[in-house]
Amino acid sequence: MTNRPRSQFVGKLLDEISPVPRQKGLLRQYADVVTEKETKEIDYVLTNPSTNEAVHYAIRAFPLSGQCAGSIFEDVTARRSAEDALRRE
Repeated sequence: MTNRPRSQFVGKLLDEISPVPRQKGLLRQYADVVTEKETKEIDYVLTNPSTNEAVHYAIRAFPLSGQCAGSIFEDVTARRSAEDALRRE
């Protein structure tokens, strides 16, 4: 996701990884996944602080046992750029 080892993410709370998910309302969406017990597709955009460019993620959040949720992040920036270029043609 950010060129950091998985060990920095696996088993961690979102707030332990970054304050950004709380600021962007992502925690509310994860809470919905837990309470509704349904997988949710989430589009998520961050600004890369090094380049000041938008980075687009497709997130699949899914319920786990208990009051937990898991997620898979996929960087879809290149795909979004290609889609935007096609729309402009």
